Amino acid sequence: MDIVKPFRALRYDPAKAALERVIAPPYDVISKGYEAELHERDPRNVIRLELGQASQADIEKEERYLQAKKYLDQWIREKVLVTEKKLGFYLYEMSFRHPYQVKTLSRLALFGLLKLEPFQRKIVFPHEKTHASPKLDRGKLLRSTQTNFSPVFTVYEDTANTVD
Repeated sequence: MDIVKPFRALRYDPAKAALERVIAPPYDVISKGYEAELHERDPRNVIRLELGQASQADIEKEERYLQAKKYLDQWIREKVLVTEKKLGFYLYEMSFRHPYQVKTLSRLALFGLLKLEPFQRKIVFPHEKTHASPKLDRGKLLRSTQTNFSPVFTVYEDTANTVD
């Protein structure tokens, strides 16, 4: 059974958007101050899709999710965001310095589609306790846009080193 499959990525066209100006960390680690900075940095920053500015009234009316969909559709029309022509897996390497270690660490990742199975089948397990409010928020954004703007981080066990 295929659990991970290739997909056609939706990505920024570097000719239309400088990546260093339009990318952002995961929504749940962004402070209010940094969120405002990201909104000001570039009108096409992914923060407008991932965590749009909204008043409490807008959130209650779900205006933020509708606005994210409008930005997404506009950026696709303007070809700021483009879809790859071919199916593929995408390799990603990130180097970073852990705040409590001197050395630089590196992480290699593979982006692909993960087939979702009912939780009871115990094929994919949650990695942390998730809270109702963020799950509801991300669900509303996903339903509105039909797009994951941040990857879901997964790990796997491979004691036989079959992947290496």
